[in-house]
Amino acid sequence: MEYSLRTGDLELDFFGFNRGAIEGILAHQKVRNTRPEEYQAEVSVSLEKETTSYVVIVNGRIDGIYFQRGKVMVDEIKSTARNLESIQKEDYPLHWAQAKVYAYLFSRQNDLKSIDIQLTYVQIETTLTKEFRKSFKFIELENFFEKLLNTYLNWAEKLDKWTEERTKSIHGLEFPYKNFRLGQEKMMAEITKAIQDRATFLLDEHEREDLVSCQQALREDWIRCCRFVPFDTFLLIREEYDRNHPCHSHPGT
Repeated sequence: MEYSLRTGDLELDFFGFNRGAIEGILAHQKVRNTRPEEYQAEVSVSLEKETTSYVVIVNGRIDGIYFQRGKVMVDEIKSTARNLESIQKEDYPLHWAQAKVYAYLFSRQNDLKSIDIQLTYVQIETTLTKEFRKSFKFIELENFFEKLLNTYLNWAEKLDKWTEERTKSIHGLEFPYKNFRLGQEKMMAEITKAIQDRATFLLDEHEREDLVSCQQALREDWIRCCRFVPFDTFLLIREEYDRNHPCHSHPGT
């Protein structure tokens, strides 16, 4: 969803997993504690949809659901550092989009013809809240979801095509030199193992002195690969080189 609806500028006033997570959780809990008995918190929703090329699984957890007088309302809570007076109803379309997807999934699972959505903004310091509401018919939410999904699938197909072309092209690559330089094979093996383990590769002072003669070559080829190509691309390049140079062994790979 965030990819399909990417727009606007950087926003640092809302709290997620990477910033103010604990404060955000506490703020959510305080809001839920003010809700009536018929309010159901943490409602899981999911959908599995098969397309021509993919099986798409969409799931999430709604902050809360109101069940009042025969009507159902999705409650999406957002904690923020902003002054609530400055937040307007249409300021954050991504928040509405998330709530609409939740509302669609819940309506689909429960055969609802219409549903309400409430965005609840809670100020992280004061715990004061501000609420906005909208009503939607199921067909509106279904059309919104399908458009969102199609945008994402178009991107996924392009990414898969690029990955396939990249992998094919890698098999035609050759290592830039016929033979290893002094210390280069050892360095390549250690770098490869670090990438496989997703670890940090460190070169201490003594190793640096021993390998000084091959530093320039490493900067030009393998270290460049480690820094700027994806993990799987690097391993494919290394695999292709090993296939073309069977006389060399690589301890630690």
